[in-house]
Amino acid sequence: MAEKYPENTDSAVHNLSTIWPDQLPIFDFIDNLTTFESCLGYGRFGVVLKVKISSKFYAVKFLLSNEILTEEKARREYDIPLALKPHKNVVGIHNYVKNKVLSPSQVEQIIALSDPTIEASYKIELRKRATVRWTCIQMELCGPSLRDWLKEFKPPKDSIYTQMKQAAIVQDLIEGMEFLHKNGVIHRDLKPENIMFTSFEYNLPIKIGDFGLARLILPEDGSTLTSNVGTRWYRAPEILDGKYSYQADIYSLGLVLWETTALIPSKKLPGLIDQLVNDKNEKLVDEHPLLGPGLRELIISCTKRYTIDRLKSMTEASKLLNIKVIQIRPQEIVARTSEALRLCLKFVSRGCTIRLVETTYHCGIYMRVDNTKIFGQGENTVIDLRANEIQICASHCTLSYLKIIGHARDDLPTIWVENSHNKINDVTIKLEAYHKDDGTEEESNVYGIFVEGENHMLQRVTIENTTPRDLLIYGSLFAPNLTIWDLFVTKGQVVICIDGESGSLKRIGQSDLLDNSLQNVSLRPESQNELFDRRDCPAELHICVKGLNCNLEEIQCAGVFVNASNTSLHNVQCSGVITILAQLNNIALKKCETKSLNTESKVSIIDCKLGAVSNIIEWKGFYMAGFWYHYLNKHLNYPTGIKR
Repeated sequence: MAEKYPENTDSAVHNLSTIWPDQLPIFDFIDNLTTFESCLGYGRFGVVLKVKISSKFYAVKFLLSNEILTEEKARREYDIPLALKPHKNVVGIHNYVKNKVLSPSQVEQIIALSDPTIEASYKIELRKRATVRWTCIQMELCGPSLRDWLKEFKPPKDSIYTQMKQAAIVQDLIEGMEFLHKNGVIHRDLKPENIMFTSFEYNLPIKIGDFGLARLILPEDGSTLTSNVGTRWYRAPEILDGKYSYQADIYSLGLVLWETTALIPSKKLPGLIDQLVNDKNEKLVDEHPLLGPGLRELIISCTKRYTIDRLKSMTEASKLLNIKVIQIRPQEIVARTSEALRLCLKFVSRGCTIRLVETTYHCGIYMRVDNTKIFGQGENTVIDLRANEIQICASHCTLSYLKIIGHARDDLPTIWVENSHNKINDVTIKLEAYHKDDGTEEESNVYGIFVEGENHMLQRVTIENTTPRDLLIYGSLFAPNLTIWDLFVTKGQVVICIDGESGSLKRIGQSDLLDNSLQNVSLRPESQNELFDRRDCPAELHICVKGLNCNLEEIQCAGVFVNASNTSLHNVQCSGVITILAQLNNIALKKCETKSLNTESKVSIIDCKLGAVSNIIEWKGFYMAGFWYHYLNKHLNYPTGIKR
């Protein structure tokens, strides 16, 4: 009887899609194939090519149907991946076409890019029958294999980046195999050649692919499986008699982890495997500098010759090596690439400093450990967020000396800060429109800088907003003592809204305030539903104060809205309207200059230059008061905050 996957497998198997590929709606994607780009790999029965389909690149596997590669065997290549839910560590299958007759031009291009064995196989089939049929499988385009990384990249063993990357690969493999096993799938051919990087720069995460030998095992399945499958050196001993199950994959996984983390040369691997498995020479397995003794124990437990001694499930493997708690020692480290930055943030410990170089990093920043710091080298150190964001979820963290390019999306802000005593200083923030795959701009209301928690600071920040909507800097009700000093708006619309107590805004301005010919005309629409293109408009800054005990000093802006007592405005130059709502106490204006003051509360005015003064609030004239009050109440539901 085949061994059953223990514990919670039964319930997990039911998560597998009940719609099999033959039932799925398919279309002949080959008809939309425009370019055969290059060969990614080949095997006994077919070839994998990089192709362009409807303006996007994919990997397509072309399999020649013959007596050996039966329809059932070809079906395994696509039916199991298609039936699974998407997972970041499993190569995704988009579509398939079986029994496809390719055009002479298509066959010619496939043969031109392929190994000569593919042409030979095609000619053999052509002699047997007048029409040669193919199985074509459209897959996500991945990068090179783990074998390529081990063989060609030659990473140095003592590099902290190599150690972090190895740890991330180990985690990805464990999570990917655990996902497959919990969905009743045994891979049966796990090896470095079938493990792919996400891109051609060896970027993570890694993905498990090639399901040509995979098998779906249901809980009640006690049948004997095919013997002698898989690749010799990674094949579990019990496979030879056909009585095996998930532990066969666990055996292969242990060898892959050992080879990857010890950087074992391929020519030495067979002899070392024999000594470890058959001679039980466990001294061959060393501790990993970063993963420690846990990895050694895992490798030894996975590679036991007999299943009774071997690790029983991927759930046990995940518990045995909890990589999520692994951290590098406190140190200063230089991250020269996007992936190096991601790895540093993944394994960073309290007190670490990450130095960036003058380049563009295409990734998000997630600071989750207290007292960590990231320093760039000025405007030539660029963080291009694209579909990412910056999250500072710890305390006493610093982000400094760099340029951030955010893309306005409706599902996340550009920067999120929480907990306490975090600092963002000496940065330039440029907000651009987010273009979807079809080239259109995504409409968004929720983007900017959102702050929760106490005693945070934004200092020496320059903002350029090239989108048609406002960039919002929002200090929530739960963000007391927020300090914003030396902030300058060079382009576009910016709103600063302070809901927390004791906020301090000092030396904040916008470009061309006094020389702007539109300084007496609000650039805002008459209603919150009206929108027009303001990407070429000059800078326009509005400030909204809703928290008690806030101070505004040395401010240049287009409008101020006050709805909190104990608010002080000192040396505020406003080209538009200062609006103060009713029933407020201790409102003071000193050395302020504004086109118009509208107030319903008693105000202390000292040495100010005021235009018109009114006690009637004209909401149409102060657009921010109406729209942003409605907007904040709608989107910022305390205490959970905005959708994240």
